[in-house]
Amino acid sequence: MANASTTTVPESTKSPHFQFPDADLIIRTSDNVTFHVHKTILSFASRVFRDMLSLDNINPPYTSEQRIVDVSEDGILTDAMLRYFYPLPRPIFSNLAPIIILLEIADKYDVPIIATSLEDFLLTTTLGQVEPIRAYAVSKKFKLLRFEAYMEPVILKLPYSIFQGKDAPDELSVITSDDIRKLDFYRSRRVARVDALLMEELENAPKCRCKKDQAIEFMEYHPDVTTEEERASLEDGMTCLAWSSFTSHYIRRLRENPTLDISTRYLRQEAIDDEHCKNAKKNLYGGYVEIIADFKRQIAKIPWTFPDQWKAYESRKFELNKAYRDSVKFEYAELK
Repeated sequence: MANASTTTVPESTKSPHFQFPDADLIIRTSDNVTFHVHKTILSFASRVFRDMLSLDNINPPYTSEQRIVDVSEDGILTDAMLRYFYPLPRPIFSNLAPIIILLEIADKYDVPIIATSLEDFLLTTTLGQVEPIRAYAVSKKFKLLRFEAYMEPVILKLPYSIFQGKDAPDELSVITSDDIRKLDFYRSRRVARVDALLMEELENAPKCRCKKDQAIEFMEYHPDVTTEEERASLEDGMTCLAWSSFTSHYIRRLRENPTLDISTRYLRQEAIDDEHCKNAKKNLYGGYVEIIADFKRQIAKIPWTFPDQWKAYESRKFELNKAYRDSVKFEYAELK
């Protein structure tokens, strides 16, 4: 935290960038670098400095020397912080580490301009995708709500096991069980949307012997269905066993790999290997190709997050919990 003194500062330790002739405040760092700055600018940018200066926590000097504030940060970090207070070039970032350090400074000294500027930067770069778990944790730790919303789809596109890795970042501890529950809700919600889409009746599905066999088997147990027209109608309403197997394999694997491409060839091969349909290979590599391509386009349009549904789910959960608590009765033994 900042401390005040009126000690004379050696010229050799002065910052080359922050030596304003009309400065009325000196910041001195842990490595004895001094920054000659303006109280009004610091008070405007930092609520901590504003409160400190307004409450006169700096002892009035007994001489004409400028007031000095000692900070625990070194000269390099203080220089980076003050560049957000003045119209000077700001740091260039190639990874998250310096951003996190600056966010910690912004939090310590309550400097909204640093947090806002860094969040704006993160929203325009791919640094968050390089270290997604760390970036998401940073968004939670420093309450960067826009960046959190940006990172949620990135996280949801990753294998679920990424949260269980040995190389988890230190910031992972700020991700709560409620955060995990929300991500799980989004993930399952999207898989359910994909599953419902694939369950829709197919148009222009290829002819298949297994559909005819299913219709004939149905007729054997339903003697009231006898005509060829009824059998044809039944056949049209049946789902090819190869297609059912193919979509089941896809949904199962989609839960493990959220970005899995439905047109991936091994999914079709798995359905063929199941040997449920004699026409599986012919249809999955023939008549179903365009259908699969169309589903691929539709799946890409399904959102990754469902904030409104999550709020509704949490609201219902709260009401159920409240009803449960209201139903609890306390009993006591009679005093003798």
